[in-house]
This record gives sequence, C-alpha cells and structure tokens, in this order.
Amino acid sequence: MFQRTEIKDCPSDLIVLYTDGITEAGNETGQKLGREQLLEWVRRAPVDSPRALGENLLQQFELFRGEFRNDDETLLVLQREEESRLLMLGALATSYTFGRLLRSKKRTSQKPTA
Repeated sequence: MFQRTEIKDCPSDLIVLYTDGITEAGNETGQKLGREQLLEWVRRAPVDSPRALGENLLQQFELFRGEFRNDDETLLVLQREEESRLLMLGALATSYTFGRLLRSKKRTSQKPTA
C-alpha cells in the first residue's frame, strides 16, 4: 500500500526519499532502524547540500547496519532549485509579449485619424 503526501516546498528545501529497505533494515543484534531513528539522523545531519546530507545519512546507516543486509536499500536526497527555469522563461516570454502588445496598441491609438 502506498501513501500519498503533498508538501509545499520552498527554494533550497531538501527532500529525503527512501525505500522501506532503509527503515526496515536491521543490524546484527536484530534491532530495526525505524522511521523515527532515520528522522532523528536527518534532523542532526548537515544540510549544506543534498550530497552532504545524503553522505552523512549513508554513513550513519552503514554504521548501524554493519555487514547485515536483507533488502534493497535506496536513499535519495533532492534539493529544489532557487527558481524554476521553466517558470522564469514563462515569465520572461509573458512580459516580453505583453510589452510588445502594449507598445503596439499605444502606436495604433496615437496614429492620426483621417
């Protein structure tokens, strides 16, 4: 079963995605990592970049798990760009087109009538 969650992210926000192989991972003593422990690692980890956060989490994970593996393990850290290039291009195209339309309208309204 999948759970859907919607978030409102801001520029430079970091998002951590992971499979259940991460949270259900166990160590040699049989202790499971769990979601709460992963969240605690995220709260304490450096957030200078997605790479720094991801590397820190993987290092903590490997120390916890040791050599014991029983599932696929995927961890992905994403960072939102400052501004969406598509939105910036759209704004530029709109403003350029809008500006041309205004100038064109102004020119046609200023022409003397015969």
